[in-house]
Amino acid sequence: EAMVDHPKYTSKIDMYSYGVLIIHVLCGRWPFPASAFHPDPRNPDAIIPVSEVERRAVYLQEIGNDHPLMAVIHQCLSNMPARRPEAGTLLHQVNTILSILPQQFTNRVEMLQQVEGRIQTLTAANQSKQSKIDAMQSEIDTNRSEVDLKQSEIESLKAEVERLSVQKQAQPPDIQNQIPPTIALYQPVTNQVEMLQQFEAHVQSKQLEIHLRQSEIDSQSKQSEIEFLRREIERLSVQSPSQPANGQPTHSSHSRELNIQNQVHKYIQTVGSCLYLCLLYIIVKYYNEM
Repeated sequence: EAMVDHPKYTSKIDMYSYGVLIIHVLCGRWPFPASAFHPDPRNPDAIIPVSEVERRAVYLQEIGNDHPLMAVIHQCLSNMPARRPEAGTLLHQVNTILSILPQQFTNRVEMLQQVEGRIQTLTAANQSKQSKIDAMQSEIDTNRSEVDLKQSEIESLKAEVERLSVQKQAQPPDIQNQIPPTIALYQPVTNQVEMLQQFEAHVQSKQLEIHLRQSEIDSQSKQSEIEFLRREIERLSVQSPSQPANGQPTHSSHSRELNIQNQVHKYIQTVGSCLYLCLLYIIVKYYNEM
């Protein structure tokens, strides 16, 4: 009413202010009004005005609908100035209500004591809230420190990955060709655990390769010895005495050949057993390392 282009100040505006002042006194804080409009329940796209009483519903709930001055507040906050009481009528209503109300305080000392107790209660509540705020702030600072630490670890790991990448690119071509595909195609690692797992897999593959190579060398060596014995048998056969006229070999040459053949067969069996045991050992060790 006082904010229109051409306001007309009357006692009705004072009655409205008196109603707001009653709420202020009973609540102990200034009753700031809520929004003057809210959506229409029947039409969500439209808005409807809110009464002055509804705009201060939060404060009126604190006072309670059974308070003797609640009717006076509703009259003073009416949106229609004509329904607000006159000053004389309002004074009479307030005096009547106050005459039937019991006295809250017997003296000024009691009133001050109650006010002081209220202040202490509010102060304790504020301190509790402040301690909670401080605890939350401390937790936030701790989390921020952990985030910074993790960020620094990530940066160091990125730098290590870049260093390894540059070192790999700087290797000569012949060295790069010797690197197994599983190692040459390293992807950038995100943490140290993944890096260690890759290196461990590479070491295990190299160990298996060494065992297989060793067994291959042993097999080639045994094969060479067998070939040597075979050539020796052929040489001894060529150098053996001439056979009798009937085509049958002599008893001494035949015994020598049988003896050599038995030695060759025993040697071949021994070599086969050794190769089988080596292969079995490599397989068992490979599965234990996995």
